[in-house]
Amino acid sequence: MWQEGVDTMDEDEKWSSAAFVAMSVHLTPEQMQSVIGLPPSRSHKIGDPVSKRRKAPTRDRHYYSIQSKSNEVDGMEVHIGEILALLEPRAEFIKKLASEAELSLFCGFSSGNGQGGFSLSPGMITRLSNLGLEVIFDLYPPSDVYEAT
Repeated sequence: MWQEGVDTMDEDEKWSSAAFVAMSVHLTPEQMQSVIGLPPSRSHKIGDPVSKRRKAPTRDRHYYSIQSKSNEVDGMEVHIGEILALLEPRAEFIKKLASEAELSLFCGFSSGNGQGGFSLSPGMITRLSNLGLEVIFDLYPPSDVYEAT
């Protein structure tokens, strides 16, 4: 079984994650939280360092995200459904936020053997469309791909 902090997964394992992301040059994370009414899982402000290294570049946009808390081995629809359950009752606030921020649903996926994928039901796609969210799929190859090169 794959575990956080471990670089390899069993060949048949998959993991998924999803997060609502808002980025803005105008609204701070605190202002975005005020509009949506939910605390962020992660946030940073313009001018914050990108990393803890010395001379690291700084952030050029304010960032606010709400991360799914579902187990990483749960399917993508579980993660997305959790995020949508939080956002849909706040749809009017999400649309208000969209006028001053870039909004997206960020989805991460990987499998131990580098094969496979996930599907989204028509109902899930409709729910995403109703909120006007761009969906970003970030696919991660298995870690042994890098070890072989």
